[in-house]
Amino acid sequence: MRNLCIILILTLAPAVLTAADFNAGMAAYERQDYSTAGREFSALAANGDPYAQYMLGRLHAQGHGVTQDYVEAHRWYNLAAARGHGHAAQARDTLAQRMSRAQIADAQRRAEQWQPGAAVATTDTQAMSSREVNGAIQSGLNELGYDAGPADGVMGGRTRAAIRDYQKDHAVRVDGQPSTSLLQHITGTLQTAATATETSGDTAWRKLVLHDRFGDGDYTRDPAWTVTAGQFAVAAGKGLRTVHVPRKPPPETRREDLPMAILGAILEQATGTASKAETDAPDFAEIHVDGAITNAFLMRLVLTMNEPATAPLAFGPYQGGDRVSGYRLVYTPDIDRGLHLVRLSASGSSVIESADADFVLNRQYAVRWSRNPSGEMIVSLDDKELLRVTDRSFSDAFSGFTLINRGGDYTLREIRIHGTY
Repeated sequence: MRNLCIILILTLAPAVLTAADFNAGMAAYERQDYSTAGREFSALAANGDPYAQYMLGRLHAQGHGVTQDYVEAHRWYNLAAARGHGHAAQARDTLAQRMSRAQIADAQRRAEQWQPGAAVATTDTQAMSSREVNGAIQSGLNELGYDAGPADGVMGGRTRAAIRDYQKDHAVRVDGQPSTSLLQHITGTLQTAATATETSGDTAWRKLVLHDRFGDGDYTRDPAWTVTAGQFAVAAGKGLRTVHVPRKPPPETRREDLPMAILGAILEQATGTASKAETDAPDFAEIHVDGAITNAFLMRLVLTMNEPATAPLAFGPYQGGDRVSGYRLVYTPDIDRGLHLVRLSASGSSVIESADADFVLNRQYAVRWSRNPSGEMIVSLDDKELLRVTDRSFSDAFSGFTLINRGGDYTLREIRIHGTY
């Protein structure tokens, strides 16, 4: 009997210890000591405990004790659901509604790569001094294409701005502050990008080729924009504003004729085929910036519409000094309130794909437009995918970016374009 009791004690001891650790984590969580809770849950989650994995997912989803990170939260929920946790699948699916398709794919990839016993937080990171952590963050951000400045470990406005940009792009709570958890997230992003490149053969968008927030109040330098027509001004703390009131209302256009009407308006401007009166005083506003943009790119814009628009807004990469060839993403506020992906070239032009979309007054919108080396383009508005289409008409690099306002009041708050090596 004594031997049986010893066997039972030895058999049950790990479960008792696990329960004690989990209870300690829950106790810390309930008293809002999230750092302690995270340490307790991390040790258990690393060994495959679904309840600890679920709680670790909650911490990441809420940003308690760690940097808020939907990708990591989704991963831990996914792992917990696979091990039978009753609420993890619902929590994962609810969270997924707030994530982009790319973020969900990243989370699924991390869950597939996870192995029991893998440390959640590395001891190397925990042992680093704050300056070493800062320097590693700067180095990682620079490698990912965020301009964090020299990797000297000294925090300044440039590094904090890069951190905020990274946090925005990866659905992490935006505070602009360095931390070991942020470094771990950046390290994970670098590893995921490297793994994706190896497994898919795609080239990552890792090279920052253009970035402007217009914070210096001058659009003519760093980088230098050129106004072709109309009026542009930098509003302090808000971005580049363009206002254009058309001299004449747009012609009546049936919905089915809209694609050709869009092309006609853009080509008229691009090729200079407007009437002499219109050429002398163009009925549009245009600004562009020259700069090599690789054929595959990742473009992010933050836009606000300040007053109701009456005619299309178009922007995109161009080839050649005359800016006739390239792609334009066109927003049409009249008729159908849609987004249209347009291809312009000497051999022929067409609307490639269209989707319903509408800009509401005084609301900030994040536009994400990617093109991979295979020619597949994806356009998202506030992380909601609107367009996905493949077009291989252009194989060379682009020469710059242009924005054309034919009738509206818009503010371009920020533009960031990444290219390939």
